[in-house]
Amino acid sequence: MARLALDARRGDLAGVKERLDAGDDIDQADGVDDRTALHEAATAGQLHVISFLLKHGATVDVPSQSGNTALHLACWCGHSQVAQTLLQHGANVTLTTKSGNTPLHWASKFGHIESVKILLLHGAQTGSRNQEGECPSDIAKSQGQLTVLELLSEKQ
Repeated sequence: MARLALDARRGDLAGVKERLDAGDDIDQADGVDDRTALHEAATAGQLHVISFLLKHGATVDVPSQSGNTALHLACWCGHSQVAQTLLQHGANVTLTTKSGNTPLHWASKFGHIESVKILLLHGAQTGSRNQEGECPSDIAKSQGQLTVLELLSEKQ
């Protein structure tokens, strides 16, 4: 993993600034699944780093090798404030991974209710199906995420 991405994951804003001042590409993808600094910061819930990266020109919807954007990863990990910030900066709520999963699929799978609510407020589609033919409510049901299932059922 590149030092910029590592610093972003750790929440080391001084390190991120240093790497960018040294000429590192803000959208450089490498390491695990070809992730950028924004991906790593989203995974770790480093809101202050995400805000800085977006302010300095990071591309919000860069997909990793598997198709996950920073929004997908924030929703996977349950970082609802990160998801909100990414959406406020134009993240696309309907982008899918290579397996057809949207951020709503991930938030539903892991029972991240606040992330589900935020995604729905930003137009996430409850009927979107992945390559397995599953919509977010199917995944919530299979994972025993009954509160999420109830919330999704209200929106269908």
